[in-house]
Amino acid sequence: GADPAVLLYSGQDGTRIEGGLAASKTSSTVNALAFSADSKRLYVALQQAWTVLELDLATGETRAFDAHTAGVTCVIALADGTRMISGSRDHTIRCWDLEKSDTLWKADTGAEVLCLAVSPDGKRLYAGGRGASVRVYDLEAGTELGSSEVQRAYISALAATKDGTRVYTAGDRGVVPVDAQTLSPLSEPLTGPTKGMFCVAVTDDGEWITGGDADNGIWLWRKDEAKPWWFNTAAHAGPVHAVVLTPDAVEEEEEAGDTEEDAGGEGADEEGESEGG
Repeated sequence: GADPAVLLYSGQDGTRIEGGLAASKTSSTVNALAFSADSKRLYVALQQAWTVLELDLATGETRAFDAHTAGVTCVIALADGTRMISGSRDHTIRCWDLEKSDTLWKADTGAEVLCLAVSPDGKRLYAGGRGASVRVYDLEAGTELGSSEVQRAYISALAATKDGTRVYTAGDRGVVPVDAQTLSPLSEPLTGPTKGMFCVAVTDDGEWITGGDADNGIWLWRKDEAKPWWFNTAAHAGPVHAVVLTPDAVEEEEEAGDTEEDAGGEGADEEGESEGG
């Protein structure tokens, strides 16, 4: 976030643990974080520094991946452990060789990049940002395979299903599911938010989709159902920029749906967009 420090906490009890990055090390807003496949390194996307910092969690040593010419908004460490992907406000996506710190390929998207997602088979990369289009690239070569206009002004988040059939896009029209191969919209936008959807997540089985919006609300939909299972338009005191679903969300959310599906309200018709990646 706006705090330039990167802090580490125990997953067992939430206590602060040693390590991380002091504000003096980053000197920049932190836009995104990603662990390496072996969880031994952390990749930090920085706004004002225009770089991705690699932090060795055992030694505390850092390494910079410099090449972008504007803020880095998003980062993904690939499962093969040899590559990392970064997206930037300089309109480019870069694929990095983690051993040599070199750029393997660069793709110019024509607009600020705000979000990335990788297909389950590791062969395709999806990108969204300023503008209406979601784009797909060959992850090996960096060549663009296609694009589709699914929002109006921006796409702030992407979520690919584990079965490789769908990608959910969050943007100013709401959440729009698209075919993972053709990028064709599979339905009308899952709506409710009036200022745009900032984030989206999907369960491993693809049956449940959640999103957070600019109107401070959170939403839950069931696959192929336009009506929200439940929603809470007063979930937070400000816009919701990140959501996640637990592996057992289906059972939990089914119970919640019995009592909360009619809760919620409406807000003013106004556009908004996410500032993060």
